Amino acid sequence: MAEYDFDEGLPFDGGQRGDFLAEAAVALDRLGMQYGPGQAHGTTDVGDFARAFATDVADVQKPQIYRLDARLLDRNRSDVPVESSELVRQFRFYWLSLPVSLWARPGWGFNRLEAKAQFEAEGGATTFDLLPDQEFTTRFSLNASIDLGVDAGMRFSAEAPVLAVGVPGVASASAEAKADADADANAKLVVGPFDYRVTAAKVKHSAVGLDHAFWRLDGAEYVDERDPGLRVVVRIPKATESMSVTVTIQARRYFSIMNARFQEAVRSLPNAIANFFTGGTPLGARGTWDLSQEM
Repeated sequence: MAEYDFDEGLPFDGGQRGDFLAEAAVALDRLGMQYGPGQAHGTTDVGDFARAFATDVADVQKPQIYRLDARLLDRNRSDVPVESSELVRQFRFYWLSLPVSLWARPGWGFNRLEAKAQFEAEGGATTFDLLPDQEFTTRFSLNASIDLGVDAGMRFSAEAPVLAVGVPGVASASAEAKADADADANAKLVVGPFDYRVTAAKVKHSAVGLDHAFWRLDGAEYVDERDPGLRVVVRIPKATESMSVTVTIQARRYFSIMNARFQEAVRSLPNAIANFFTGGTPLGARGTWDLSQEM
């Protein structure tokens, strides 16, 4: 397996996974009844625990795409790297946001999210910058609210928002100084700032310059109302007029946080069933979109 690829093939879709969970729950009911009476409706607690995973939802939605206007670099800006001026003569740049929807019962959130965006374009489409990454995550605390944009180098740039302290309604001197610094930083942005929130404690991603982007996010609980923050700057040759993207995700949770009695019961099941649960009850989704009209 490549370092930046899915741990395994795309797992069950919603329908297949539901059938599998139903079969596993029956096997757990039979096992549970060997050690005690079942419930009134003929099931057991461990079987119902497995059935509850059928309510999980994982979905990918159409990416949001924004063209990074090269004309914004034509001004006499001291912060424009020489290589950027050359790049914008050869390429067009786009900011893509990749929406992911995850849902799990409270306290049952997914702890790992893997995502891959595969780009297709005549002449080639390659990644230029990716978020989140570990350096970015380390710089800002988990769940921090960030002002995010793209700078004159066509790369992501972020500043934490000012937090006033001291007398209510009055910013401290340090906050005012930071506000001035942030205003100066924002003035150098080509696009933004937009609100952004850090959601993963541990991040790995593929190298830039490829025709795909891959992320593995660990250590946080992902739920549907939280954006995992997948962002990418893509470059394509200027003559290219079309681009499509396929987004694939798989989400899973840590087996170690599941009910102790359930963990014990699972280890008594046949390997094909046990591996599904010890592997975190994976759930996957995939979608493909033609983004040509938005370019």
